[in-house]
Amino acid sequence: MRDPQFFLDDFAAYAKKSGVPLSPDASALLFKVETEAAAANSWIHTGLYLANLIDEIADFKRVLLKHGLDPHQASDRARRVALDTGGDKYQDTSDDLYSSDDGSGTRSLIGGAAVTRARSQGKTSLSLLDLLSAVFDVHDAYSGPLSNAEWTDEGLHVPFNTLSHILGRRYPELWLPFDTVRRDLGLLTPEAMRREPIEGAPSHVRNGLLSFFADNPDYGKNCFLIMPFRESLQLQQVHETLRETLATFDLKLLRADDHVYSENLFTNIEVFMHGCRFGISVIERMQTEQHNANVALEVGYMLGLKKDVCLLKERTVPALPSDLQGRLYTEFDMFAVPQTVRASVGRWLRDRRILGGERDG
Repeated sequence: MRDPQFFLDDFAAYAKKSGVPLSPDASALLFKVETEAAAANSWIHTGLYLANLIDEIADFKRVLLKHGLDPHQASDRARRVALDTGGDKYQDTSDDLYSSDDGSGTRSLIGGAAVTRARSQGKTSLSLLDLLSAVFDVHDAYSGPLSNAEWTDEGLHVPFNTLSHILGRRYPELWLPFDTVRRDLGLLTPEAMRREPIEGAPSHVRNGLLSFFADNPDYGKNCFLIMPFRESLQLQQVHETLRETLATFDLKLLRADDHVYSENLFTNIEVFMHGCRFGISVIERMQTEQHNANVALEVGYMLGLKKDVCLLKERTVPALPSDLQGRLYTEFDMFAVPQTVRASVGRWLRDRRILGGERDG
């Protein structure tokens, strides 16, 4: 069993690298979770996060009281079950790290979900509410309401998830739906997060976005490809390799000439930029030594929306466009496209934790 400070330092470094350093309250809570688990010689159970979040978030306590539940009883139940269980349904191990990119344990899942929450809302630090959202999001993702009929406790056979579902048994002191807590605390549901791109988009883009999401409903998996429209065998190979690479991560590559959502050329591009969670920009000099101004414009637009953009530079290009100089990039080799694109983009996706769900093959 590793020292609690080791795990806190691991999460702190990962969150800082992701642009959302841990808030002091989040750091204190995580250290407490790790200390309690270590003292009980227990693996991390999601219920241990829940117990401490009830203890530390005053508004969460008020929500419980509002709905007739005792916060002390709720946190005590969650803590006792979590520590008695010594493991959970996500098959956690003591070697699980917050910074791990494989999503195989509770720390990795909670860490990735909390960072995603904070980043997607443009926050400058990761808060207690981001951790609470992560607890709900992870449970919904791995044991959604549609699978609740599979619980051995028939009391959990309901079409929604509650705090009790985290513990795998119906407890009256924790019988409160996730969505009730989300509503009362102003936390976005995953569905609302998908709606946010529409509500935050300029008015002239919204109609196109509605059609875009009818075709590409999973915002979190959509990637906008920024590259010249001109076709060559080499660029076609780059395009196809990127599409195949993202598909192995259950992500979807989209390009602005895939579909017309607006008769105005740039508005159509805006639809794609607002409708995609992140982007990949191919920077090459296949047919000209001049940088493509449209590529730099679209990259700048995406960065202005606080979205991640992978700058994929062909290795013979001496430098990034002047507007992008100083930014980190990853490289590929035009004479070894499949191997180098897959390796570089796969590494970038893992570093950024932009993983829809990596598949073999």
